[in-house]
Amino acid sequence: SQKKKGRDRRVSEPGIIKGSRKRLRKAKNIIRSHEDFFMVYDNKHWATARNICFWFSILSILGSIVAAGILIVLMPRSCDPETMWWQGKVILDIIPTNSTSGQPKLNLTDLILSVPKFKEIGIQAIKLKDIYRHNPDDGNDTLSNDSDWYSCADDEVLRSRLDVNLLSTLSQELHKHDMNLMVEIPAFEESSSSGMMSLSLIQNVTKAIKNWGEVGVDGISIVGLEHFGKDPYIATTAASWKINFLKYGTSPKHKDSHYSVPFATKY
Repeated sequence: SQKKKGRDRRVSEPGIIKGSRKRLRKAKNIIRSHEDFFMVYDNKHWATARNICFWFSILSILGSIVAAGILIVLMPRSCDPETMWWQGKVILDIIPTNSTSGQPKLNLTDLILSVPKFKEIGIQAIKLKDIYRHNPDDGNDTLSNDSDWYSCADDEVLRSRLDVNLLSTLSQELHKHDMNLMVEIPAFEESSSSGMMSLSLIQNVTKAIKNWGEVGVDGISIVGLEHFGKDPYIATTAASWKINFLKYGTSPKHKDSHYSVPFATKY
C-alpha cells in the first residue's frame, strides 16, 4: 500500500507544478497590468527617460515656433524677381509709315517727344521694325523672303526713311527714362544650292550691327536666319555677331541679340 501511495504522489506532482506555473504567469500579468506597477517598480532611469522625452517635446515645439517666426519675417513682401529688360516687358514696334510723298518715313522727332508718354503707360522698349523692308506699311507681318527686303548695308534706304543723326538722341532719351532701344536687321539673300550663307551677307550684317551699336541701341533682332538651316556654321556666325555687338555697342545698359522664332526654335 505504501508503494501505491508513492506512485500516486509521483503521478500527481507534475500536475501540481503545471498548475502552479499557470497561476504564477496569470499573477504576473495581473501585476503588470495594474496601475500601480510602474509606481512600485519605478527607478531613476525611468525618471530620466521621462524628463528627456518631456523636454525634447517642449524644445521641439518652441523651435518650430521660432523657425516659423523667422521664416515669416524673412518672407519676401512681393514676388518680383529681377529680370532682363526684354523679359516680360512691353516692347512697342515702330515701323515706317507712308508719308504724303508716298515714301515710308519714320519721324524720329515726334518719337523722341513721345518717350515720356510711352514710359508713363508702361512701355519698356521701342523696336524699330521693318526699316529695310520694301513695303513696311502694307499690313503684312510675315518675314517672307529676300525679294521683300533691301540689304541691311544699304545706307541710302536708311537715310531716306529716317534722320540717322537723331538716332543717338533717341537712344539717350530712352536711357534717360530707363527705357531701351531695339532694331531689326534683315539677313536675307537668294539661297544657294548648298544653303550656306555668303561671306558678303555675313559682312553686311556685321557692318549693320556695328553701325547700330555705335548709336546706342540695346538690342538687335536679326531676322531671316531660318533660311540658312543647312549651313552648319550658322550658329557660329550668329555667336560672332553677338560678340561684335557687345564689342562695338556704346549703350551703358545690358546688350543682347535676338533671332527670329523659327531659328531660335531650331538652334
